[in-house]
Amino acid sequence: MLLSYIHFSSISPCFGADFSFVINLNSTDNHVAVIVQNKSKEPAAITGLDVDLGGHNYSLLQQQATVPPTSDITNETDVQYPVQPGTYPIAATLKYCNEKNIVSLRHVGLFYYKQQAELPETCQLNDATIANTGEIIISASNPANWKLVLPVEIKITSERVVGNNKVFKVKSVTNDLNNVYPYFAVAEDDYNGVHRTALAKGTLTLQATDAPLSVKGKMPTYLLAATLLVFMTCTIWFRTATSKIGVAFHKFASRMVLITIAYLALKLGSTLVGNTLGQVDNEYCRYFSDIFINHFNGSNYQYFFRYFADLYYLSCLLLMPFYFYYQKTQISLAKDKYSSLMQSACSIGTLFRGVALYWNYTSKLGLLTFCVKIFFVPFLVSWVINNTFHQYNISKTLSFDFAAINVWLVALFIYIDTAIFCFGYLFEFEFLKNKIKSVEPTLLGWLVCLWCYPPFNVFSYRIFDYRLIDIAHTYPAWINIVVTCLITALWGIFTWASFSLGWKASNLTNRGIIATGPYRFVRHPAYAAKLLIFYLQGIFLGQYYLGLLLGFTIIYVLRAWTEERHLSLDQDYVEYKEMIRWRFIPGVI
Repeated sequence: MLLSYIHFSSISPCFGADFSFVINLNSTDNHVAVIVQNKSKEPAAITGLDVDLGGHNYSLLQQQATVPPTSDITNETDVQYPVQPGTYPIAATLKYCNEKNIVSLRHVGLFYYKQQAELPETCQLNDATIANTGEIIISASNPANWKLVLPVEIKITSERVVGNNKVFKVKSVTNDLNNVYPYFAVAEDDYNGVHRTALAKGTLTLQATDAPLSVKGKMPTYLLAATLLVFMTCTIWFRTATSKIGVAFHKFASRMVLITIAYLALKLGSTLVGNTLGQVDNEYCRYFSDIFINHFNGSNYQYFFRYFADLYYLSCLLLMPFYFYYQKTQISLAKDKYSSLMQSACSIGTLFRGVALYWNYTSKLGLLTFCVKIFFVPFLVSWVINNTFHQYNISKTLSFDFAAINVWLVALFIYIDTAIFCFGYLFEFEFLKNKIKSVEPTLLGWLVCLWCYPPFNVFSYRIFDYRLIDIAHTYPAWINIVVTCLITALWGIFTWASFSLGWKASNLTNRGIIATGPYRFVRHPAYAAKLLIFYLQGIFLGQYYLGLLLGFTIIYVLRAWTEERHLSLDQDYVEYKEMIRWRFIPGVI
């Protein structure tokens, strides 16, 4: 009877930027399970999970997967028995997205086949620290017999034996991350027909050599404050303008006031939250303040400020006056939502004289539109930039196998989707026919939408994150292949829906009704595709518990319902609903 199992004496954490992972290995006979636990407060995008044993590589992940905060995923595979009995190293390699990089974590355990046969050798590993380049030293009686198992992004450039030491020169391909990895040294031999293995573990610290990403922007706070004061004065001065140049300048000044306020709010967000919630002596307030502070200082804003914010601000400052002056259709200040909002802001002082506040539907539309954009624009800009780096990284290392192609396609679909929505949030033009006609007017509609985005999704899904019923089962390989293809196709449908929305793509807004692409068949094709993806990943790939699947269903059904309630204020959408009967699946629901 053949017996095999994996032995490990400890679990291996890896701390990279905001992420913390733990890998567990276990097996029954030749069936290997790898459990990846996300110990951090952020959802993690896993791009690869492999097992190496006896010169064979086994890919356990056919699709890019997202592991929710403080959750885990389990992936399984059958491995081929080694030729000889004895002890073998077995390595699990996790790849995940961290900032613009693909980062990895490796854990090595021992696989016993027929009998236990550990090599009677030991070595001493130094806890190494490198900054781009450095050295790792193995000290042993027979150092030439030892080899290193490092994270994928740490490359060995040379190695040499000096006395009882083996010196490895290593180089990191990432320059802007601080990280702490476990790393391993392995020695193997064959003795009397039995394979023997010795294993040692050390810690490798990677220090960033590039300047850290700025989350503050390059525009000084005092300059932004002075600019804000100037443009607020201009909106008051030109509030009754009727000339072409006066109307154009008021529209320009109104937008610059709001853009400057947004820049300051995002720039000082962590300070503002820390000075409010952070000072309250209550564990719940401290918990939420930590989440929001990490959110404002995290990657969702880093790329936005490093690559975009200043350029966008200066572009608006230089180009918007010409756009509004040469605009073909001149809209009066009363009908311009941002000018009307500034009129309302300027009239606040009249309340002290007993005069009613200037407030109407156009002012409300301006305020709600501003809230939508200040929340979503930094995310989408950062995600597009990050996905650009991600697409470059996976494309340059793309291997033409089933798993790699699926990961690349899903990443490409998500890249296209975020780019479309990013453009939709950033730009409104008459000639693109994507002007915002209305914004979700209810608190419930906003809540169920924001539920799905950071920082709210850090804690919003936790009430559902319970293993109510164990839905994880092992399926034949062909079923996993079929499910993987279905998931990739559904991501394609999801992106097709975004592509059909085109310039009108954005949450919580009505920019005109679309009845083309997948919207010819159902009213919510993107939500339908996403829910089906979640269910396939949960039931067949074991990535979500039943509780989370129920949570996803509740939230996306609520999103569809609140969106339809909002859009039904538009007669065009009422007619669209009469034409397209089905919400999610044609002929079913």
